[in-house]
Amino acid sequence: ASDFSRVYQFAGTVGVGGTVGVGLTVGVNDFSSSAVTAIGNNARVTAGTSLDLQAQNVSVLEAVNFAGAAGIVGVAGSINYNRLRNTSNTTIGAGAQISALNALISAENEQNLAATTIGLAGGIVGAGVSYTRADLEGGATTTMGNGATVTTRSGNLDVVAKQRFRMSVDGLAGAGGAVAGQAAVSEIEEDSDATVALGTRLAAEHPET
Repeated sequence: ASDFSRVYQFAGTVGVGGTVGVGLTVGVNDFSSSAVTAIGNNARVTAGTSLDLQAQNVSVLEAVNFAGAAGIVGVAGSINYNRLRNTSNTTIGAGAQISALNALISAENEQNLAATTIGLAGGIVGAGVSYTRADLEGGATTTMGNGATVTTRSGNLDVVAKQRFRMSVDGLAGAGGAVAGQAAVSEIEEDSDATVALGTRLAAEHPET
C-alpha cells in the first residue's frame, strides 16, 4: 500500500486606512493520512519467489500566511497553525503462516512540513505580530501477531519500520513608524516514532535442504 499527499495553503490580507489600517490572517491546517498493508489472522500465504509486504506513506504540507497594514495607525497580525499526523502500518495477523523465497515486511513513513508567517505594519504608529506553530505526530509500525510463522527458503527475512521527517518554521514581524513594535514567535513540537512490534510464540524458519 502506498500513499502520497501534498497540500499547499496560502492566506494573505492587506488593510489600508486613512486613519487606521488593520490586517489579520489566520491559517489552520490539520492533515492526516495513512497507508496500511495487512495479512489477516490465521491466513496462509505462499509466494513462489520473494514476498514484499510494504506500507509507504509520504506527505508534504506547505503553508504561507501574510498580513499587512498601513495607516496613521497600522496593525497587522498573522497566525499560522499546522498539524501533520500521518501513519504507515504493516501487519501480519496472529497465527498467520507465510512461506516465500525471501520476505520483506516493512512500514515507512515520511513527513515534510514547512510553515512561513509574516506580519508587516507601517504608520505613525505601527505594530506587526506573527505567530507560527507546527505539530508533527504519527509514525511507522510493523507488527507480527502472536503465533505468526514466516518461512523463507533462502533464510532472508527483513522486518523494518522507518520514520523520517523534515520541519521548517519561519516567522517574520516588521513595523515602521514614529512608534513601532513587532513580535515574532515560532514553536515546533515533534512526537513521531518507528516501531517493530513482535508478538509471542513467533517463528522465523529456514527449512533444511
